[in-house]
Amino acid sequence: MVNSIDTPDKPIEATSENSAHIIDNDRFHLSPLSLVVNTITTLRRLIFPILAITYALSDKIGFMFILIGFAIIALITLGFTYWAWKRFSYQIGAEEIRIESGILSRNARSIPYERIQDVSLEQSLIPRLLGISAVKFETGGSEGDEGALEFVAVDEAENLRQLIRTRKSGAVPIVADTVDPPSQDSAAAVQDDVIFSMDIKRIFTLGIFNFSLILFAIIAGAVQQLDFLLPGDLGDIIGYVVDSFDETSAQIKGITFYSQIAAVIGLIFGLIVIGLLSGQVQTFLREYGFTLTATERGIRRQRGLLTLTDVVMPLHRVQAAIVQTGLIRKRFGWHAIKFTSLGSDTGKESSHMMAPLAKSEEYWPIAHRASIHAPAEETDFRHSHFSFMAGSLFFSAFIIALIFSLSLILPKTLDEDNISTSLTILSWVWLVAVFPILFGFIAWRYHFHAMDDKQIYVKSGFWNQKMTILPMVKVQTVDLAQGPLSQYLNVADVKFGIAGGSGLTVLTIHNVPIDTARDIRRNCIEAAKNIDFSDLIKEPKGVK
Repeated sequence: MVNSIDTPDKPIEATSENSAHIIDNDRFHLSPLSLVVNTITTLRRLIFPILAITYALSDKIGFMFILIGFAIIALITLGFTYWAWKRFSYQIGAEEIRIESGILSRNARSIPYERIQDVSLEQSLIPRLLGISAVKFETGGSEGDEGALEFVAVDEAENLRQLIRTRKSGAVPIVADTVDPPSQDSAAAVQDDVIFSMDIKRIFTLGIFNFSLILFAIIAGAVQQLDFLLPGDLGDIIGYVVDSFDETSAQIKGITFYSQIAAVIGLIFGLIVIGLLSGQVQTFLREYGFTLTATERGIRRQRGLLTLTDVVMPLHRVQAAIVQTGLIRKRFGWHAIKFTSLGSDTGKESSHMMAPLAKSEEYWPIAHRASIHAPAEETDFRHSHFSFMAGSLFFSAFIIALIFSLSLILPKTLDEDNISTSLTILSWVWLVAVFPILFGFIAWRYHFHAMDDKQIYVKSGFWNQKMTILPMVKVQTVDLAQGPLSQYLNVADVKFGIAGGSGLTVLTIHNVPIDTARDIRRNCIEAAKNIDFSDLIKEPKGVK
């Protein structure tokens, strides 16, 4: 049986296991339906300028001329979109993928298979309706996606992802569509491979903790973009609101004290309701259908309502695990777990979210799949040296010295009427010096570290609590950093270089005794002595 990824020119032919021949170095175009998505995207960017032009010219020219102008803009947009689509092509080679793009200036990019960390599929609302998907190639040497094909048919995108995986592993290419349709028994087996999922109730619970006031930012952005539609200048409107407030201030003063308290409480309650609703909408759109499925090469994550993302993360590329929680959600036993890997996540995340809201019996089995275990009950977590607060203390001392200097200078430079007011203000500003000390103490109080024979643990955070679990065999570098004060106190920062995201990320244990820091470094070196690191970066052979 022969399956093909159809394009306007040629198909990518993928054959069965008995014949591994694949057409190489032929050029292929994206799906013609990508023209619809790109045209809509471009017109959406022009909507605000078009509205501004319509508002400015509505009294000077007829409505028919405006429609004709819009039609011309749409045709020009479609023409450029088609030209860009026609000039975009990609080649599937034996060692690399080559992508060429550009209308006037040409850009040719080659992505070797060995550099591709992951191939993710992403569908926003319109591509999902059209049955097409974006294919994004993630590498460890760039921020985000180094290459993307926007867009190809969904089944073609899955076949292309499978083709790249088999090319990377050196196995015989087998495309998913070349096999027989699954039976009911096999479908049930696939369903049994689900290792974590979130139903509507779990998503709703997560939304409660994801309090957000982004709705206010959206309203502010809309007002800024559509201020030309408002009845008058924005400054005039603000002045009108201020005048109205002045007119009603006398009435407000006439209200009883308890009524004013009730009004403030009502305002706070309204903000809380809006924040909860915003958090629910954001969470529902992002996490809807969240499912983790075990595959032969790793974990497959699917999530999203309007934008569906489909990412498979190879477990052998996991560098560290991050267990997160909050001060409130921790009391209910809820945590989140992320994996830091050689490739960055889709979107703007720096790590792969594996479980946004889960109990310990749910997220630790996920970590175990990546050979990361929970700390034992007898694990000794230790504080950093108290000098961790040195920076906060110095900053507070600077503020105190500044306020003291101003309290001496201002009485000599101001008149008698302003001296008392300025000194009263400075007396309250003294309280500002307390906050750096308070925040520094909290940061020190909730910064812990521990180590066993295989892993390093670092805890931090009071309100947003995080524990990073780093296997010693994944450590790329260990640096001991000392400043002048640290050298005097015989303490050092231990910095672990971890491969992941856009390059080498750093995990730091702050201000530990120098002998302890050297022991940590020595243990990491000892753990790496008998490890064949070439096996850690290779994909397993024969992956299907």
